Amino acid sequence: MKIVIVITVLMMVIPSIGMSGVIIIPDDHTMIQTVIDEANPGDTIKVKYDTYYESLKIDKDIFLTKYGTQIPIITSPIGATITIESAEVTVSGLDIRSSHQYGTGILIYGNKSVTIESCTLSGLYTGICALQTNVEINGCLIYDNDVGIYISQDVLFNKYSTLIVNCTICENQKGVYTTSHNTRIINSILWGNTYADIVGSPCVTYSSIEDWNTGTGNIDDDPQFEDAENGDFHLKWDSTNFSPCIDTGDPEMEWDADDTPPDMGAIHAITHDFFKDDYDLYQYDCIDWVSFPVLNTITNNYAEALALLDRQGLTTPGNHPEDILNYVEYEGNGVITFETNEWINNLPPDGDFHSEQGYIFHLQVEEPYPVKGVSGIWKNETTPITLYANKPEGNWIGCFLTEPALIQDAFESIWDEWTEIRSEHWALTREQWEEFQRRNWTVNSGELYIVKVENDCNLVWNKEGSVPPFTREQTDYFTYVETADYMPILVDTVYSDTTIAEIAVFCDDECLGASKVTDGYPVQILAYTPTVIRSGSGLEFRILYDDGKRNLSKSIPYIMYNSDVQAYLAQPLYYQIKNFLPC
Repeated sequence: MKIVIVITVLMMVIPSIGMSGVIIIPDDHTMIQTVIDEANPGDTIKVKYDTYYESLKIDKDIFLTKYGTQIPIITSPIGATITIESAEVTVSGLDIRSSHQYGTGILIYGNKSVTIESCTLSGLYTGICALQTNVEINGCLIYDNDVGIYISQDVLFNKYSTLIVNCTICENQKGVYTTSHNTRIINSILWGNTYADIVGSPCVTYSSIEDWNTGTGNIDDDPQFEDAENGDFHLKWDSTNFSPCIDTGDPEMEWDADDTPPDMGAIHAITHDFFKDDYDLYQYDCIDWVSFPVLNTITNNYAEALALLDRQGLTTPGNHPEDILNYVEYEGNGVITFETNEWINNLPPDGDFHSEQGYIFHLQVEEPYPVKGVSGIWKNETTPITLYANKPEGNWIGCFLTEPALIQDAFESIWDEWTEIRSEHWALTREQWEEFQRRNWTVNSGELYIVKVENDCNLVWNKEGSVPPFTREQTDYFTYVETADYMPILVDTVYSDTTIAEIAVFCDDECLGASKVTDGYPVQILAYTPTVIRSGSGLEFRILYDDGKRNLSKSIPYIMYNSDVQAYLAQPLYYQIKNFLPC
């Protein structure tokens, strides 16, 4: 009998070790401090919506947060509203105030790790005061205080650190006052603070700060709040305004709930879409075939081309020689150009970018330029695009499929009409389809396609399942400079006792284009050729062997018969190059 009793006691005691509880206020108590005093380390205290007139002291490791969606108010007539003295404390989702002339919202000192998240602190002498402690302040709205955040740490040793992330710190006398070099400010907005937004030397990235545009990702543009004077710090996105803080936070940090890059500040924008072309490693090429499956159709003027180019960082209102963009081409014409010290927008029909249209961006830089992505609403995949047969330059169309699709699937609706299709990565005529259909070439969202058709018709993008996107693989040995126009060349067959790695097209010892030999024959080379040699005159072809012994190229003479080119070299090598496509 004694043995049974002992076992029973052990069974009752063991589960209680290390367990934490959840206490709800005011169901269990009417005073928050009473609950804190009685709580065990590790407990979660949830506060229902009400106004609590208390001065709280937290001296144990607890999680103090709101209950439900409404935010409870805690205000104190004396000193600090919340004083934190314990090592592992989180305060979340509270509206913290004080009626004292020199009241502090949250006072933290001598602690190891404290997190303040999603809190509102206003009407205080000091919103958050952190003394010799490690603290993370995340998603907080801090406004209408004398000092928003005060950080006092050991300047000599910089023993402690503060992480201020996704906070809106506005309309204070001083925004952030820090004596520490270990203070970081990320994805935050500091604006309209009367004396200074920042006092001290914190590390600031991806934030909107008035008169502070140095540092990675920082901007000094007006964040465009809904009504800051009355405490509404939502980011504007309406018929006339689009906050520059939307989707411009650090893209390496956790994205927002609507699967878009993080916004700056504590209050995020309305749910929307986002597209960033990743087929070229999130970069604009020096010559880039682009389209816009996502555009801001909420704001009237954001689809306006110059506004979008400016947001992409490709143009600026200032001096053109400093701009990344050279010009934008549409249907063979320069439609956005720089003339007489200003950008001229002749983009048809209305100066706006449209998802149904595709464009070629000509950049002034030699290296690829980072893409910032576009926010807005995704174009409906079933929207028809009218194609015309009488366009010698072809129909320049944009792709707004949500996923890459095989050529035969994407163009199913006009399969009996198309005669030629060009992309940045491949080119086809109707006659060549049989040769290349096994290559799994794809149509990728956000790219330009130039399509010629026999009769006027409507294209409706069609997707049959998701497939990996195809992009042309860059050669390792041969190098060349891309242009907006090219001549597709098909290498029909190569016979050799040695593996062929790459084939290139040359003119006057200059490489015009090259392709790897990875998927067998025929091999397509996009030759970026001058007009005078599009007939094939003056071309030669070189081969890179991949036998582990020779990394050399060889020149090959050729004979041309009308539209076919035949090239010969002493055995054991023989191949044909055929089907020059007219440009």
